[in-house]
Amino acid sequence: MGVIRRPLSGAVACALLAALIYVAVVKTPALQSTTLQHADVRVLEGFMGLWGLPGTSLADDFIRLFNPGPFAVLSGSLVIAALVAKRYRQAALAFTVMLGAGVTTQFLKPLLAVQREYPVWHFMGPEAYPSGHTTAVMSLALALVI
Repeated sequence: MGVIRRPLSGAVACALLAALIYVAVVKTPALQSTTLQHADVRVLEGFMGLWGLPGTSLADDFIRLFNPGPFAVLSGSLVIAALVAKRYRQAALAFTVMLGAGVTTQFLKPLLAVQREYPVWHFMGPEAYPSGHTTAVMSLALALVI
């Protein structure tokens, strides 16, 4: 039982820390100052300005690998490879991690969506946080480790 307790404690601690950061940054008026919002927008626009550089289409192609359809193929292939290698426990765990991460993300998106006040065209809607693409990448990485 002690072996399971440590990872579970770590997971709970990470979830609490994520909730604390979310509340501190999104729900605390003092941290939503105009200066922080301007800085956030400047960073976002800086990254958006990089799209004209050579090689950026490669990044876009890589991101598309984690759209729902291609991700299903990637994750399914990983689970099938584990099954073919007769690593049934790892296959089940990898499947559970990837499915659980995706379901959790889709559940949290509408709960955490917020409207930003500056500028009007910046919106953190249900598609913004937590990022489905980031969740897919990290869950696949964890499944590969498993």
